[in-house]
Amino acid sequence: MLLRIAVAGGLFLGAGALAHAAPVTIELARHDPLRAYYPAARFEINPALGRAWVAVSFDLMPHPNGGHVHAERVQVEGLFFDPEHMAVILNVADQHVTCATVREQRFLGLTSHRISATGNCRIETVTTREPVDNGFFVNMREVSRTLLHVDGLQSEG
Repeated sequence: MLLRIAVAGGLFLGAGALAHAAPVTIELARHDPLRAYYPAARFEINPALGRAWVAVSFDLMPHPNGGHVHAERVQVEGLFFDPEHMAVILNVADQHVTCATVREQRFLGLTSHRISATGNCRIETVTTREPVDNGFFVNMREVSRTLLHVDGLQSEG
């Protein structure tokens, strides 16, 4: 999956210096042509393999009990689970940002993981109207995207 990384409105193409430690926005998924109602996204992990990803879900109907739910797992380049620090880490622009902390819970011999976002990596699903040119007419259609906004990057000077 190709991830586009934008820095303050421009395209970030390499691991060069970040001017003014601007937040980085990564487009995780494009849901085309769909409108996302009641979007939800969270970090999930596979601790045995040290992997992490973003789980995205939303309703396809405007009613909360519509019954048509779209769900997918999105791999994010540079995102991993660090078992030593019990954290979901994103490696972006040659820096490590802690996106979530993980607490292991045991009950009746079962192990589960409570993942709490730190606020450094905000996940957002947005819907916009975009023009589509089919060669004859230009029509507007709704397109939803899931974005990951990464804060907390240090500027290099």
